[in-house]
Amino acid sequence: MNVFITGTDTGAGKTHFTAAVLRACGRRDVAAIGMKPIASGAEETSAGWHNEDVAALRAAAPVAAPDADINPYLFALPASPHIAAAAAGVDIDIDVIEAAYRRSFPVSGIPADSVSMRFVNGFTYSRLVPLIGPDKPPRKPPPTWVLKIVTRLHPEFRRRTKAAAAALHTPPAREVIADWHARIRPRLAEQNLAHTDVDLPSLSDGELAAHLDALLAHGRENLELHFWLHTYDLAGIARLIHAGREWGLTGAEIVPALAGASPSTSQPVKKLAAIREAVARAEVVPTSLDDVRQASATAASLLDDYLRHHGSVLYAGYDLDVPTLREVPEVILATIVNDPAGRLVDDSAVQTRA
Repeated sequence: MNVFITGTDTGAGKTHFTAAVLRACGRRDVAAIGMKPIASGAEETSAGWHNEDVAALRAAAPVAAPDADINPYLFALPASPHIAAAAAGVDIDIDVIEAAYRRSFPVSGIPADSVSMRFVNGFTYSRLVPLIGPDKPPRKPPPTWVLKIVTRLHPEFRRRTKAAAAALHTPPAREVIADWHARIRPRLAEQNLAHTDVDLPSLSDGELAAHLDALLAHGRENLELHFWLHTYDLAGIARLIHAGREWGLTGAEIVPALAGASPSTSQPVKKLAAIREAVARAEVVPTSLDDVRQASATAASLLDDYLRHHGSVLYAGYDLDVPTLREVPEVILATIVNDPAGRLVDDSAVQTRA
């Protein structure tokens, strides 16, 4: 279920009311998260960019969620979202998000057309777009008995009902996951590395502009892919939470247990663990990544592979001014040194930048 909370002007109490609803859900063991699609007005801290509204929603929610899901767009300028986005040079691509949900909803049998987001007088609004009359403005719903008849007789509702039953019997996510590993992920990895390998200083102005256009097209294409895949994530997690009730577990207990389960999270951790093991075998106390490379040929090879595949990942945010992992070597070094099992020396040897 989606609940949209709105109020006129800044300071009307939207965030406070939403946080109260989230805390009430937690007291009743109802899994819920808050979302602020676009937040403006943020301060840079040692842990990254901080917005009070986003922090309040994260703290009140009974279920943990990635910051990108709670707040996809965060801007430093304390202004209306469309002004803050323009000042940051960011084009918020709403149509792409809607297209992703519109493509995936029929497969899982979700009885809605898509999720719509719009700017109105500087404010952002979102709504679940109905199957019937999706292009018409929202209005008061018909009586419940009419809805029951429509959902049983309308052709598209009947198709969604069949799709939902089929999805519960044979989850479509399994096929999508198989395609992700066999085709989608290798293709994306190849494309990302090709973009990363471009020697930017050697490009002329025209070549640099063409490269930027290629990056924007690549980002737009895969933004749609992200939200399309996200639907299958949510369906599987929803089934797990529902099954957890039979096991006597709440959603607040189940969802945090999934932390780190994604291969996109666990694979880099495993690579860093392999580097840690190579350095430990060499009995070296590294104070820089150069020390890691000099520990052994194996450690150098593993580190170079890690940087090639993960060095361009943004660290602590998603804005253009957020550094990549390659630009914060002390973070990589600290992760290598701080082994939970304590097989390496203490982290006092790690040299951090002032």
